[in-house]
Amino acid sequence: MRNKKTTPKKRKSEISIPITERLEDISESQVNYTDDGLLIRVSNTILERYSSPKYDIDKILAGFSESLFELDKLESKILGMISEYGALNQKTLSSKMFKINAEYSRDKIRYKLNHPKNSKTLLKLGFIIQESGNKIGNIKNKSEKFYRLTFKGLMASLSSKNFENNYLVKNFKNFITKWADQYNVPEFSIIFMKYHLSLFMLKNILDSSVLTGLKNIEYNFFTMNEGILYWDLLSHKRLWTRN
Repeated sequence: MRNKKTTPKKRKSEISIPITERLEDISESQVNYTDDGLLIRVSNTILERYSSPKYDIDKILAGFSESLFELDKLESKILGMISEYGALNQKTLSSKMFKINAEYSRDKIRYKLNHPKNSKTLLKLGFIIQESGNKIGNIKNKSEKFYRLTFKGLMASLSSKNFENNYLVKNFKNFITKWADQYNVPEFSIIFMKYHLSLFMLKNILDSSVLTGLKNIEYNFFTMNEGILYWDLLSHKRLWTRN
């Protein structure tokens, strides 16, 4: 008897996998985790989906921020400016603000930042912190004062400045891009941060919270891990109220 010719089975790493246009067309059994082309295409598809107007997370974050923090237009603009450029002294901040609107004088900026006659400055409410810079001339115990956002300030700045425009986020993205850009890891990291932040803000909105006067937001956020946050949202009484 003649031996039947059998076609040798392809090893898993040799299996050809089609590059599809839609993520739904890729079943779990098809995915070859050694196929760089497929993984890159899948990651691109996910990014395109979450970048569409349907998932305008920046707009959602801006709305949540406005709801949670009672700030006037000038205060929001100040936080947005510091968010974009990082730590600024009063002189530089005032100059940048004046270019936006000539009515934003240096005195108005100072009153909002840290003024003894204002009991609700951005500094006293915990939106910014003050840091000392270079010494000013020969004046004893006199140095430049720089203002930097706190985590609370970052959240409040989202009403006027997108998350990706924050200087810390830009630095993080530039850093991580050098190490893990092939599969869109930097973009996925930013997406995860934004959605996690939006869920935390949503929980506070459901709790009817106003965070303007709360100074320990960082503690609340970092002690509430994903499991606690997700369960609190899923079981929130306002979502289960009968009509």
